[in-house]
Amino acid sequence: MQIKSCAFTLIVEMPPDARVMDKDTLLDGSGFPWEVAFTTEDGKVGLKPLRKEPPTEISAIYAYEERLPVVQRNRIYDYMSQIEALDFEVNTIFANEADRIESIGPLKRDANEPPVGEVAITSGRFLWGPLALSPMEPPTKWPFRARNEAVTLEPSYVGWYDVCRTLPGQDGPLRINLPWHDAIGFARIAVEQGWDKAVATFLPYSARLTTGPEEMRIGG
Repeated sequence: MQIKSCAFTLIVEMPPDARVMDKDTLLDGSGFPWEVAFTTEDGKVGLKPLRKEPPTEISAIYAYEERLPVVQRNRIYDYMSQIEALDFEVNTIFANEADRIESIGPLKRDANEPPVGEVAITSGRFLWGPLALSPMEPPTKWPFRARNEAVTLEPSYVGWYDVCRTLPGQDGPLRINLPWHDAIGFARIAVEQGWDKAVATFLPYSARLTTGPEEMRIGG
């Protein structure tokens, strides 16, 4: 017999009167989503993960719709803590009014932007996001995309940002690739003191400028 594929299943024991036994989709205590694959008469439930990289053990399990507002609130708190670690104060959190989020600080809702399942945060004169809110999507990993009227920060590869600025007469943006901590410092200076001051501070000696069909890029 040849096994073509194998789906990971976590088996948990539930009390006979557990209210989640008749639900098809569940959330564990960390907010990871599961689908009920099977149940047994002795209270065992087989759970199939609905995202990649599932946990191998869980401490609690809830009906999806019941737990969703808490999971979304906790994910927003996680995003806020990563932004606030930069000494940025969170100003406003933007979410779609259709998302069910447990009460949280400066939350504003709109019917159109951001889309359902996403959230955006204003902090440090930047709009951070979009950030994944739905449990069916993994949390957005740091560094987050951010933008304002002067500059855009776009994650390029692990731990690095493209700092972007659209120049007059150019079809594509000017990009400077920096480690994320330097990129955020560059962006702060660009916003507060101007782009020329940021370039002089972070590229004081020389810069190599290359042009392509859609962008200009400055690299070390």
